[in-house]
Amino acid sequence: MAEPIKQIGSAFPVNEFVAARLREAADLLAAQQDNPFRVAAYRQASDSVASLDHSVEELLRQGGVEALDQIPHVGPCPMMMRTMSTL
Repeated sequence: MAEPIKQIGSAFPVNEFVAARLREAADLLAAQQDNPFRVAAYRQASDSVASLDHSVEELLRQGGVEALDQIPHVGPCPMMMRTMSTL
């Protein structure tokens, strides 16, 4: 029996886009020597979005902003809202 193909990265390009923007925000905050906990929070949010097994776009469409707040390590995140508004 053949082994299942392991997926590398997200099956959802929109998740990759949002995760990349969150990671970019973390890098910019780090370069500005912002609070390291804030930088870490953005990186954790990026990792959470990248590892989702469903599209954040669909999640937003079905559950609104409240559904995005339920993603682990995201919570109320202004950067996430700005990024989603560009889709």
